Amino acid sequence: MSRLATILAHLITQAHPGQPIPTTKLPSGLRVSVRVLASGQRQMSLTRTATQKPSVKEAEVCRDHAGWALASIEVGETRTGLPCLLVTEAQP
Repeated sequence: MSRLATILAHLITQAHPGQPIPTTKLPSGLRVSVRVLASGQRQMSLTRTATQKPSVKEAEVCRDHAGWALASIEVGETRTGLPCLLVTEAQP
């Protein structure tokens, strides 16, 4: 298992509805957090900085390493206004 897959698996297992979102900064500078939506779906938020946006390629790599083959990727914004990409797993 790759290091990225291990990190994502750890974040995903820590995500529970109603609990604070665990965030990790990867060596590449990408920040990843995982939350559980009301529907039960898990969602990764990928951010960088106010001037750097995460790339769709990074989102695709995270999606693949999380094992969410049918996940959607959308452009979003954090509560603080940072640009982010949201990777949402397919409906369970």
